[in-house]
Amino acid sequence: MKNIYESLDEVTIKDTLEGDNMYTCSHCGKKVRAEKRACFKKLPRILSFNTMRYTFNMVTMMKEKVNTHFSFPLRLDMTPYTEDFLMGKSDRKEGFKEVNDHSKETESYEYDLIGVTVHTGTADGGHYYSFIRDIVNPHAYKNNKWYLFNDAEVKPFDSAQLASECFGGEMTTKTYDSVTDKFMDFSFEKTHSAYMLFYKRMEPEEENGKEYKFDVSSELLEWIWHDNMQFLQDKNIFEHTYFGFMWQLCSCIPSTLPDPKAVSLMTAKLSTSFVLETFIHSKEKPTMLQWIELLTKQFNNSQAACEWFLDRMADDDWWPMQILIKCPNQIVRQMFQRLCIHVIQRLRPVHAHLYLQPGMEDGSDDMDASVEDIGGRSCVTRFVRTLLLIMEHGVKPHSKHLTEYFAFLYEFAKMGEEESQFLLSLQAISTMVHFYMGTKGPENVSVILSYSRHVGVISQ
Repeated sequence: MKNIYESLDEVTIKDTLEGDNMYTCSHCGKKVRAEKRACFKKLPRILSFNTMRYTFNMVTMMKEKVNTHFSFPLRLDMTPYTEDFLMGKSDRKEGFKEVNDHSKETESYEYDLIGVTVHTGTADGGHYYSFIRDIVNPHAYKNNKWYLFNDAEVKPFDSAQLASECFGGEMTTKTYDSVTDKFMDFSFEKTHSAYMLFYKRMEPEEENGKEYKFDVSSELLEWIWHDNMQFLQDKNIFEHTYFGFMWQLCSCIPSTLPDPKAVSLMTAKLSTSFVLETFIHSKEKPTMLQWIELLTKQFNNSQAACEWFLDRMADDDWWPMQILIKCPNQIVRQMFQRLCIHVIQRLRPVHAHLYLQPGMEDGSDDMDASVEDIGGRSCVTRFVRTLLLIMEHGVKPHSKHLTEYFAFLYEFAKMGEEESQFLLSLQAISTMVHFYMGTKGPENVSVILSYSRHVGVISQ
């Protein structure tokens, strides 16, 4: 079928029952020649159509999506498919006009297109989005105002583009042919096409201008208000001009400042917080490489910034949990893992000798300190303890995102003997084996990890 009218014609086509397929009359009980057809006796206010874009190939035994061209009008006339029309046309051709006019006085058979749900992709997977006409605002409805609804994205849509966006079929593009040294026309099927169509019956003229009123609960209104406020906040935060402002603020530090170390620390804190809490959540990240280079430079120039970064994550696992474990973007996880390794390498010359020493961060020693106290003097070891504690609490639901998590532990262990000995003292191998096997590890491992984290918090 090429359009919706052909499909409706096929549905309402007349079928003659004759020969062996004659109809048994309910009155006389005899086989008689008869005609049957499907038609619409009564039509609803809203008509919904499924374009049947999916099929099953009995040869390949696979699901397939039909991408052929299928058109539909902005205004649909259902009159030829109603019982009044079909019965009047076959029984009283001369009197049809009177019957049809009488039916139209009571009920309209013309419908306006008010919504289209589009599927893009294949029969095995894809994405849905919708084009919806504004029917609440009479002025907008009269002016044929449409919107695109694609997840959180809502924006105006030109209805003149419905054909190219929803009809499917083929599209042609220019492709360079190196053999002939010419640009050739290359045609291929569109993967996006209308899946569901929604039509609304045309109302009488006097009803077109009336205002619609809806009873909405105060809870729903409050939810809508907060949702719109959140949307506006996100729109302002993830604005490219704001990102540009933050770049200028974080990357330009005058060399004539009286206390450059303090300013460097503050700038590194601001840059790190912006990148990890705002920038990585943006849909497009064209300047990610520049930001990572800036963070690397700032950490290289400030030991205090490196220690602050690891101390914060040792006391609060929000960043490693949200970025290293839960983040679905592999590039972001890799960036965070490499940044953590770089910071630890930057601190290694001054912290490596503290990895296996017991005691608090303030330098106090305890001659009776046990293995639970090992590494308490270094922000590096406290951070690693926090990561190991995460393994036992909350990472299993995100198992497919753990490549970078274990890559960090591997890179840390490769740094030197101090790092390897520290991991062994925490029974890290045993912890990972039990995690892999899905069994509960020894109680003393959890005690060591949790106790160390508690000590780190107290010592701040």
